[in-house]
Amino acid sequence: MLAGVLRAVYTACGRVKELVGAELAERLLSLGLTLLLLAAAGDDPARVGAAVIAGSYGSAAFSLLLLYPRLRRSLPPRGPLPPVARRALPLALSELLRAGLGTVEQFLIPWGLERHGSRSAALAAYGAVSGMVFPLLWFPAEGIFALSELMISELARLLARNEQRRMKRLVRKSLGLSALLALGVGAALRCFGGPLGEALYHSPLAGRWLPVFAPLTLLLYLDAMTDGLLKGLGQQLYLARCNGLTNVIDVLGLRLLLPPCGMAGYLFTYCLSHLVNFFLSLRRLLLVLDRPELCEFRDGKPAEEV
Repeated sequence: MLAGVLRAVYTACGRVKELVGAELAERLLSLGLTLLLLAAAGDDPARVGAAVIAGSYGSAAFSLLLLYPRLRRSLPPRGPLPPVARRALPLALSELLRAGLGTVEQFLIPWGLERHGSRSAALAAYGAVSGMVFPLLWFPAEGIFALSELMISELARLLARNEQRRMKRLVRKSLGLSALLALGVGAALRCFGGPLGEALYHSPLAGRWLPVFAPLTLLLYLDAMTDGLLKGLGQQLYLARCNGLTNVIDVLGLRLLLPPCGMAGYLFTYCLSHLVNFFLSLRRLLLVLDRPELCEFRDGKPAEEV
């Protein structure tokens, strides 16, 4: 968590080169440490899981030790704590609520799939989707995540200067690039997802489900970029409310649709919640671009309610 906070601070301060170097070192360390621990873990599932967790925590600790001293030397003794605290508290509470709803979702998925039919077959399908399909689906979006992080500091700077025309131009370009990438990735996975899934994972289930989820790339990639753009426009509290609503839709959809429909119910719920989230986020983005005074925080003061 602390390493994530430091990465956000570096991005907001425009110190991207230092952050990229630290993240590259963290990834390499995580990979090397995890491989070393996995070699020592053997075939014991508990030790394998512990090795993966230890590799992740070790690399995060390294990133923290690398980033914090460099940042501490360049910061003033005291920062604007009251405005930060006013924003951080509701965000923290919303994230706690979202984490609780996410835990409920993870309980409902095996529960609902077991009541739909064969427990082993249903859980195998869900395991293939969550552990094989989603990582491959999201892998090309790393460029979108990097661009959206850069847009946070850039849009915040333009918002402070009230440069609406340039903000709109950057938003259009960012969404256009995201749409082009999503269409290309979606088309490729739709056409070649079956053989690609089987070749990478040696799993017929991965090859079966990858083309099914491939058309969602346009929605998912644009939603991810829109969320990043909204953060740059000071809409973190609005995003927290949207994410909370999305989790509620997920919980209700999984509870009602999984037992009678199985994986089809999971797919429908996943599409519905992300579609609602994207619609609300895009609507808010277009609204704020036309009326920057609606930003939740400007000059340390809450904006008017909409």
